[in-house]
Amino acid sequence: MENAAFVGLSRQVALQRAMDVVAQNVANMSTTGYKAEQVRFREVLTTTDPTAKVGRQIDFVIDQGLVRDMKDGGLSRTGNTYDVAIAGEGYFTIQTPDGPRYTRNGNFTVDNNGRLVTNEGRPVLNTNDQPITIPATAGDVVITGDGTISSANNAISKIKVVTFNAPQNLDRKSDSLYAGHDSDPARAIARPRIIQGTLETSNVQPVVEMTRMIQVQRAYESTKSLVDTTQQMSSDAVRRLGQKGA
Repeated sequence: MENAAFVGLSRQVALQRAMDVVAQNVANMSTTGYKAEQVRFREVLTTTDPTAKVGRQIDFVIDQGLVRDMKDGGLSRTGNTYDVAIAGEGYFTIQTPDGPRYTRNGNFTVDNNGRLVTNEGRPVLNTNDQPITIPATAGDVVITGDGTISSANNAISKIKVVTFNAPQNLDRKSDSLYAGHDSDPARAIARPRIIQGTLETSNVQPVVEMTRMIQVQRAYESTKSLVDTTQQMSSDAVRRLGQKGA
C-alpha cells in the first residue's frame, strides 16, 4: 500500500508541474511572440526490492522537461514604424548585461539616445553585433523584409536575425527573452522575412489551455483520492493489528 501511495504522490507532483505550465501559458495569452509550452513526462521503473532477483515492478512518473510549441503566432497589424514581426524561423538579437539574448517580440521603440530598443530599454543589435542607432534627422523609416533599415533611400543599418539547430533547447528568461547555449551557437539568417508595422501574437490557444487545465485538475483530484484511500487502508490495517496484539 505504501508503494501505491508513493506512485500517487509522484503523479501529484507531476500534475502540479503541469498545472503551473498551463497557468503560465494562460497568463501569456497576450504576450507578443510568446510560445506555448507543455510538460514532458517520463516513466521510471523500479522494483519493490532492488537487491532481490525477483520483485514487483513499480512505475513512477517524473518531469523530464518542457516542450515548446514552435509554430508561428498570428500577425497583428499595428502600423507603428518600429514594430516588426518575423514570419517563419528566427529571433531578434538583443544586447543585455548577461550577453546576447534572443526574442520573437519585435515591439521596439527608439530611446532618447536614438537607439532601437525593447520595451525594457535593451538595444537591438545589427548584423555587426552593434546597437542600432536611428539618426534624429532620419525622417520616415522603412524596414524591408530582410531587416534593412533605411530612410530617404539611404541605408541606416540591418537588424540581425538568427536561428539555432535546436531552438527547443533555448532557455526562456524574463521579458520574452531566450538564452542560447555554447553547444548550439546562433547562426545569422541572411534573408529573414521581417514585416514592418506588425507584431506576432502569442500562439497560445485559450480553449485548448482551459481544457487542459480542467483535465489536469480532475486528474489531480482523482490521484489525491487514490492516495487518501491508500493511506486510510494503511491506517486501518495498523489499527487492526494493534487490536489483535492487545
